[in-house]
Amino acid sequence: MRFRIVQILASGEHMSGEISDAVTGNYGVGRSAVSKHLAVLRDSGWVDVQVEGPVRWYKLRDEWWRLVDRVLEWLRYLWKRRIGTLSKNDTNPAYASTGDPFRPTPLDG
Repeated sequence: MRFRIVQILASGEHMSGEISDAVTGNYGVGRSAVSKHLAVLRDSGWVDVQVEGPVRWYKLRDEWWRLVDRVLEWLRYLWKRRIGTLSKNDTNPAYASTGDPFRPTPLDG
């Protein structure tokens, strides 16, 4: 469900009601469940929220895009060292690179 919310926010800023309508239709859950997932994303630093009266606008934080870039770089690193030949056989690829995006905190900027 959170991945679906991130997909929606990848297209730009959205009102909480728009997000809830899309997600409740996809997953058959209530608005309160979507609200809880939005709160988790907000509290973990993935999204920013702007309150305008009764309306909440959500958007992905700029740092999120940097994390995605880091993860893609790390996955390319792993692909280049994939298992299959002795010359490329990296027995511990997840921790062999300083480029591992999961070693520091995810949104450390």
